[in-house]
Amino acid sequence: MDRPDPALTQIALEAWQAAARGDRETLERLCAPGMVWEASGRGRWAGARKGLDEVFAYLAALGEASDEFFSELQDVLVSDRRAAVLFHVSGRREGKALETDFILLFDIEGGRITRIHSVPRDQLAVDEFWA
Repeated sequence: MDRPDPALTQIALEAWQAAARGDRETLERLCAPGMVWEASGRGRWAGARKGLDEVFAYLAALGEASDEFFSELQDVLVSDRRAAVLFHVSGRREGKALETDFILLFDIEGGRITRIHSVPRDQLAVDEFWA
């Protein structure tokens, strides 16, 4: 493994902020065409979405399906070709509450995000929240 690349911190942080504000233009600049977002789990939101159209539709649907959904950035960790964004999620829907941490693992090639894998700390709680 080579030394951590500080540019990856900036890419991951910019992508996080752009997704939070729905800034498609910035995400198009940061993400490779055909990038893939993978969500772990067994529920209806698990699986892979390919390309920004599918990713934006997925993120919008998550927001619409919840009464409240907040996320708070906690940390960004980098290596020479990956970045991990750690964040906390609070949500409410249909009388259910969710409080858990997540990791977004970014694969970055040529300065662009090629894959994001979303993994919660408590997968069972996430699956039950969305059931």
